[in-house]
Amino acid sequence: MLHGFLKFSDTTSWLAETLASILLYGFCLLMLAEVFSRGFLATSLAVSWEFSSFAMAGVFLLGAGPALRRGSHVRVTLAQGFLDCRDSAGSTLPRRLSASCWRCLC
Repeated sequence: MLHGFLKFSDTTSWLAETLASILLYGFCLLMLAEVFSRGFLATSLAVSWEFSSFAMAGVFLLGAGPALRRGSHVRVTLAQGFLDCRDSAGSTLPRRLSASCWRCLC
């Protein structure tokens, strides 16, 4: 059962990654079309900024899962590096924080 769930999770993550890359290339093409239209045709595409903002939101949301799976998510690796630090006694930061919060509550 767990193998089936992991296979489903990997498949949906791969689909999200593929869709995110398609949206990213579409965003780039749309912005290049906007630059070309403004520079050479002296007119603007009416919906280019709206579609590009929706495409970037889709890229951020759809790309978060695959980035987390690969360990390349910037904020997660930053938090992991911060939380893995140890003091001179060898205790980790979450253990120190929970102990200090427990002392404040008691």
